[in-house]
Amino acid sequence: RACPCDRARPPPCPCPGQRRVAGMEGDIGEELLVSLVERMTEERFLAFVDDFAEEHAQQFVPRPGGEHDLRDYEVHQRYQRLFESRVEAWLREKGCSYAAFVAAAQNSESLAADISDELLAVSDFQAFVQMMHGRR
Repeated sequence: RACPCDRARPPPCPCPGQRRVAGMEGDIGEELLVSLVERMTEERFLAFVDDFAEEHAQQFVPRPGGEHDLRDYEVHQRYQRLFESRVEAWLREKGCSYAAFVAAAQNSESLAADISDELLAVSDFQAFVQMMHGRR
């Protein structure tokens, strides 16, 4: 009899034999990761994300005690939605999770490593703030 947990797991990444991020369901191979980054570049999505960051970076002013305006959090949430909606749709087609994608990008030694700051900024508000301060 099959374990019910087996049915709940996503299918494995469709790139057999590629370097994978260990321990993640729906592990992403390097080839798939590079393919996604290339697709995002071809569709000018990364340029769009870059423009978004440039447009909003000036409002991220360092404040005493490291506090932030509600507006800063709202900008981060819009950034998350923009990025995740585009990436998650493509990952669903490939049977991979967003968490596996972020982990793979952070550990990548390829083209995808070039956008690791943008990827980390999606899930981590402090990384987002640092990225925005770097754009000022």
